[in-house]
Amino acid sequence: MASESFQYRALFEYKRERGDDISLQPGDLLTVPKASLMAVAGPEYQEGDERSPKGWLHGTNERTKEKGDFPGTFVEYVGVVRVGPPAAKSWPRPVPPTPGGPQTAAGPQPAGAAAASVNPVIPHWLPTSEPVIPHWLPTSEPVIPHWLPTSEPVIPHWLPTSEPSDPSLASH
Repeated sequence: MASESFQYRALFEYKRERGDDISLQPGDLLTVPKASLMAVAGPEYQEGDERSPKGWLHGTNERTKEKGDFPGTFVEYVGVVRVGPPAAKSWPRPVPPTPGGPQTAAGPQPAGAAAASVNPVIPHWLPTSEPVIPHWLPTSEPVIPHWLPTSEPVIPHWLPTSEPSDPSLASH
């Protein structure tokens, strides 16, 4: 049975301090079951708390496939994912101080972003101002990259043209 989980990206390195901890490297993606997050927060949990976790989280490091605990203040919220059955774990534990002080919000979110789920996760380096069309998706029109000058039409090499490419072949 699939369940809702949250995905986070590590902002800082964290070295395992206890047997149940997992180490983090900046950029690591971590998946935390919603049930686990709710168990840690207890009855005080409210929708949206997953966006700025304060305590310890229990999840899976997608790079190393290790499962364990890590400080919520060392990660940033990425989005919602659907995964297999959750594994919950809860107990109070002090969180180490965030390197460089408390984190601030990532900035204004576009309208509707709070309710949107991120599945799949779009890398931060991928330009999203233009639609991304997979190479395997058939299109009715040629896709012209934004960086290609378009003062003249771009005709694919495999498309027959009305004029021969060699002027000596033109009929007189």
